[in-house]
Amino acid sequence: MASGTIRLVILDMGSTLWEEVPDDRAVSRPDGDGHGDRFYRIDSDHMFRYEGTSNRIYRGVRAMFAELHRRRLCVSINSLNTPDAWRWIESDIYDLNADGFVKHSRIGEHPDPEKRGLPQKTDIKGVWMAEIIGDWNSKELLDRPVVHSEVLFVDDDEWNHRAVARVCPGVHCMLPPTSGKNGMLDVVSIIDHINNGEPIGN
Repeated sequence: MASGTIRLVILDMGSTLWEEVPDDRAVSRPDGDGHGDRFYRIDSDHMFRYEGTSNRIYRGVRAMFAELHRRRLCVSINSLNTPDAWRWIESDIYDLNADGFVKHSRIGEHPDPEKRGLPQKTDIKGVWMAEIIGDWNSKELLDRPVVHSEVLFVDDDEWNHRAVARVCPGVHCMLPPTSGKNGMLDVVSIIDHINNGEPIGN
């Protein structure tokens, strides 16, 4: 495993920050043109995803974002998702992006229509990872450039870990710790382990 002090944390969205759950409160609301569904907040932990299904935020996600913000770490999202999903971390849904500190994210569908919905046939998250790191290094006033060993990627799909390893060797990859007592806040503990030179496993 690579070594280095973590300076940039890159997060997936679905099955990493939240999960889809059945929800009778999730009722379709067409957009202003009468087409499609409009995403909306149901309560502090749930948002409309599909008819009868909501996204439920995982335990510890808010505390994790708050601690990453307190530590002044660089944070981005790397997610194959609906292009509107960037809104879900903002104030109208989950309100995770305090002061706009989450930057240079890649959120959207695969640019190749033939590969959409087929994550195991693409290295797109590795490609986006390289772009995100490049954006932080070229567009922000950092003390020094972020290198791969200073990046932690959290994603529920190990294929995406392999894609990142192929394109950006040295990046630390981990599965989301959603089942533990502290939930996603344990990401911060993993960062501390890495910073102390201790190995981590997926």
